[in-house]
Amino acid sequence: MKKRLLIVLLRGVQAFILVGGLGLILGILWANQFIPTCDLDRARVAAAEADIKSLSCALSVYEVDHDAYPTTEQGLAALIAKPVDLGALRWKGPYLNVGEIPKDPWEHEYVYQGSPSGKTFRVFSAGPDGVVGTEDDIEKP
Repeated sequence: MKKRLLIVLLRGVQAFILVGGLGLILGILWANQFIPTCDLDRARVAAAEADIKSLSCALSVYEVDHDAYPTTEQGLAALIAKPVDLGALRWKGPYLNVGEIPKDPWEHEYVYQGSPSGKTFRVFSAGPDGVVGTEDDIEKP
């Protein structure tokens, strides 16, 4: 009789633990839906904006040295290596202290467009979707 009572009590304890464990798991899953996911998105946008500002500053120094911004063909690579079409004595770079041009937070290359006159430029990230010309593109603020 005592053995049977012990078995019944153990099964009750097992059921209680199972129900309690399931309740705990469901509670964690329910609470997880309230954790903000937009903070990561905002952080990536802020990082892209900071990169764009840094690239823009480096481009401004390049422009002071060369009286023009790099051409679209030369691109951002002109900030870290002398363009082949530029005289050796004229290039005073590198203008960035990195071995390669950084990628945006979504691992896409930053887009650089120089004007034909060399007096203006546009540098931006294609954003999370990686497609140029969509509403999620990020330009310098």
